[in-house]
Amino acid sequence: MATNTSNKGVEKREQILECAKKQFAQKGYDGVSTRLLANECGVNLAMISYYFGSKEDMYKEILDRNTIQLKTDVAILQNPKSTPWEKLYAIVDVYVERFFTNKAMVQIIFKEISSNKRASLSKFVSGKMMDNFSVIKTIVDEGVKKKIFRKSDVELLIMTVFGTLMMYMNGNATCYKLVGASSAEECMNDIYKERMKEHLKNLLKNQLTK
Repeated sequence: MATNTSNKGVEKREQILECAKKQFAQKGYDGVSTRLLANECGVNLAMISYYFGSKEDMYKEILDRNTIQLKTDVAILQNPKSTPWEKLYAIVDVYVERFFTNKAMVQIIFKEISSNKRASLSKFVSGKMMDNFSVIKTIVDEGVKKKIFRKSDVELLIMTVFGTLMMYMNGNATCYKLVGASSAEECMNDIYKERMKEHLKNLLKNQLTK
């Protein structure tokens, strides 16, 4: 009985987090109150406080859970036999897959790094992003050292790749018109996902091939 109750508690907590993620993505942190969360998620205020402590703690957990961490999320990076090209292409695949299947999270991160209203949260998000950028830079530097890649402006290359993804995920009507889709929903399907992967890999190839 105790195990069933515990499992139900975990399930309820996960349901609240998923519901809250959608609300934060649509309205931003400041546009979502705990009362609104309670109403939209079908729970009471006491339950939100019990599971998460505060709105900020809940928000931070959502960010922490859903932000890609390359050092642990991309297994090929731990393989000493993997080439720099294999590592970069695997990173592209991971990011595009995550962005296309978790658009709400991308919108939350974009809002957070754009607003800079909450110093602690902005620092938290930017810190995780910089950790990943550092991993990518290390891979490129490795490729240059091994004479696999030619020298490039790594920082601007990283900004170009991620700027393309962020623009695509937040462009809405502009996005689907530019890529020739009939709707915002269509430009998130598997055809456009694979198109994005190919484009970003070609971008890296054009910039780094000797």
